[in-house]
Amino acid sequence: MIRLGVWLFQTLLRLVPGDLRAEHGAAMVEDLTGLLRDAGTRGLGAVILAWSRAVADLVRRTTYEHWLRRDRVNRRENRIMSLPHDVRFAIRGFARQPGSSGLLLFTLTLGMASAMAVFGLINGIVLRPLPFPDSDRFVYLNETAPRWNLTYTSINYPDFVQWRRAVRTFEGMALYTGTSVNLGDATGPERVLGAKVTFDWAAVLGIQPILGRVFRADDDRLGGPKVVILGEKLWRRRFGAAMGVVGQTVRVNAEPYTVIGVVPRSAEFPAGYQLWLPLQEDPAQNYQSYSYEGVGRLKPGTSLAAAREDLIQAHRPIWAASDTSHTVSPVLQSLRDELGADYRTLVAALAIGVVLVLLCACANVASSMFARAIFRQRELAVRVALGADPSQLSRQLLVESLVLAAAAGLAGMIVGSWGLEIFAKALPDLLPSWIRLEPDWVTAAAALAFVGGTTILFGVAPALSARRQDAGAVLGRPVTQASLSAPHRRLLNGFVVAEVGLASVLLVGSGMLARAYQRVRTIDPGIRVENALTFRVSLPPLRYPDSSAIRLFHARLLAGLEAIPGVDRAGLVSCLPLAGCHDGNFFVADGGEPSPPGAPNPVILTQVATPGYFEAIGARLTRGRRFGSEPLRAVVVSEDFARLHWPNRDPVGRRIRYQGSDTTRWSTVIGVVGNIKHYGLDRPTRPTLYFNTFGAAPLDAFAAVVRTLGPPSAVTETVRRLVRDLDPELPIYAVATMEDTIQKSLGIRRVMAAVLAFFATLTLFLAIGGIYAVLSYVVGRRRAELGVRLALGANPGQVVRMVMGQGLRLVALGAIIGFPVAIAGAKVLSVNVVGVNPWDLPVLVASATLMTIVGVIAAMVPGRRAARVDPRVALSSN
Repeated sequence: MIRLGVWLFQTLLRLVPGDLRAEHGAAMVEDLTGLLRDAGTRGLGAVILAWSRAVADLVRRTTYEHWLRRDRVNRRENRIMSLPHDVRFAIRGFARQPGSSGLLLFTLTLGMASAMAVFGLINGIVLRPLPFPDSDRFVYLNETAPRWNLTYTSINYPDFVQWRRAVRTFEGMALYTGTSVNLGDATGPERVLGAKVTFDWAAVLGIQPILGRVFRADDDRLGGPKVVILGEKLWRRRFGAAMGVVGQTVRVNAEPYTVIGVVPRSAEFPAGYQLWLPLQEDPAQNYQSYSYEGVGRLKPGTSLAAAREDLIQAHRPIWAASDTSHTVSPVLQSLRDELGADYRTLVAALAIGVVLVLLCACANVASSMFARAIFRQRELAVRVALGADPSQLSRQLLVESLVLAAAAGLAGMIVGSWGLEIFAKALPDLLPSWIRLEPDWVTAAAALAFVGGTTILFGVAPALSARRQDAGAVLGRPVTQASLSAPHRRLLNGFVVAEVGLASVLLVGSGMLARAYQRVRTIDPGIRVENALTFRVSLPPLRYPDSSAIRLFHARLLAGLEAIPGVDRAGLVSCLPLAGCHDGNFFVADGGEPSPPGAPNPVILTQVATPGYFEAIGARLTRGRRFGSEPLRAVVVSEDFARLHWPNRDPVGRRIRYQGSDTTRWSTVIGVVGNIKHYGLDRPTRPTLYFNTFGAAPLDAFAAVVRTLGPPSAVTETVRRLVRDLDPELPIYAVATMEDTIQKSLGIRRVMAAVLAFFATLTLFLAIGGIYAVLSYVVGRRRAELGVRLALGANPGQVVRMVMGQGLRLVALGAIIGFPVAIAGAKVLSVNVVGVNPWDLPVLVASATLMTIVGVIAAMVPGRRAARVDPRVALSSN
């Protein structure tokens, strides 16, 4: 009890003024301890009474001591209470100069709005947690094969089963692969993007169903039940959010499936999936195709390095049993990093661009605020002479900067949120569904950081100038005497040079990106892009169970397409150009050049096409002939394939077969077509082989290409009706023109170039404003000097050239600083962005010319104003 009483007294002792507590606190505690021990001999009541008296005395003493110190407290309170006064004073000061204040606010708002919009994009892509609990513990799983020239091979299912059995650092791991299915019910057919997943997919991601249940192990066995899970969006849109949907039967690819659950929208990750099917693979079947991606959840506290080593150890039995050369290896990285990999360059470029814009805006405002402080030197000197503390004046100027930054920050948040909406509308097909472009507490914290940072950036120089100025010297000068000292002039010029340098960096960078975009846009895709309509169809196995049924549908579809008025040719293929889908195999070439030991063995992109496909897609035939209708094992190869296996020899008539297949099953090369860009215009082509559908397994899932005589949009509806007439339950999907496909493949490049061009334009206008403001101020302060020059015989043209020369010198100095920085940045950018040339002479010349024009425009008005100075007025006023 005594110990508790002493502890409570020590706690209350914190109310005593600090100096008294430091001097007497220990003695007071010691006295109380002795008093309580004496009271303890008389019982608990005596202890409580003694402690109460001590506490009462402490409260009285504390009140008295604080009253004695009231003057010091009041001084501190006065400083705190003066803050609202400083804010009101700043607002009145800005209101007295609405034009210049509005321009400053507008300038800073643009910078803040750009920063908020880009930060919202970066937050959505990079910073915001994934829509799952403990998402920082999620990792992406795949396999790699450098010898096959593949960064990712996808995952072989038996490999995954071995990993899941052997790893120790994972709480769980699951496989998934995207799949597109025909969903049918009483309302008709619809093509829906879904995923096939292992049964533990929901447990690994921490997904709890809205209705029903998720998959169990029994659902995921080979030959297991036909069950499906719906996503919340699909459930609400197609089933009206019916609570009784669980247990209903729907048709998936024409087969009946039972709905067992509904999962929330977070489960749509990572590609906007709307339904899920169990994987139902056989782990005992070796040499399955590499078809899946994986996601794992690490145990708490597990590092990526430890998880990688654990995964390698789990894979070693596979190497020992079937891959002694370690051709295929497991890879692991942070799931967030993997998902953001495609946007890394975009995020970095926009982040750098918006930082430069914000710095340019701050330099612009800083120069104006500094000039404003110089104009107020006499006012500030008078206040110091009357007893004002210089630190109070510095604080006043900082408060003015804070008021301006806070107003711009508030306006910038509003305008930036609009910009974020524009981003969201401009990038609907470029960003996955899990990226949410909306403000949150991180965005609010960033806004506060921007306000504080910009306050410091453009408010420190005027505040320091006010603190250091000599009041006596200022008041001793004549009122009309120019007070622009050499340090002040250098600082103002430095702000302008900084603006020009930043504008130069953005101008050159955006120009190089725009040129790179045009270069990539003009790369030959290997096909004729114009007047080509494409769409995809997937035939359900239940309705098309064998090769005959599939080939019959192909024939009817092609005949119907070519009979449409305005259609020139039509063909089918397993995967379209620029689609990025991949079916890779290895082949043996009869009479081919043997590969040296240890040489790479690139995987061959394998396609299946109908006669007429090459004509419909506009592929260039370089040797031999295209497919006909003859039912033979004929193949057409790409130039890369021919060069790889038969360099400097004619490949037509030579034979190839699958590696490891029966040595009697050869296929004959009948032609060579030009390389076709399959993974993107800026990606290298891969050796490709095309099988004739008459000599290969028919395509149950395929893409159709329709070459039209006019605009493809004129036949789109007719094509839809044709497929609907052939099979009312068969939807077509991914309908697009090849021109649209090209544009979409370059979407991120286009957005990056457009945004940086906007930033460059903005900084150019800021630079014009900065040069104009500084030169106008200098001309105003040099009126007497200019009057003397004119009185001594200088003509107005010389005065104009003098002022414009000063502006152009600032532009030249800024460009000298900015251009090398831009070139160095372009060198870094060229590593990740195809087509960027750091020494792009047209861009450099155009940028230099534009910066010169900017300098001339900004200096012209102050120069002409200087030439109109009346010598008599200027000299008499001095």
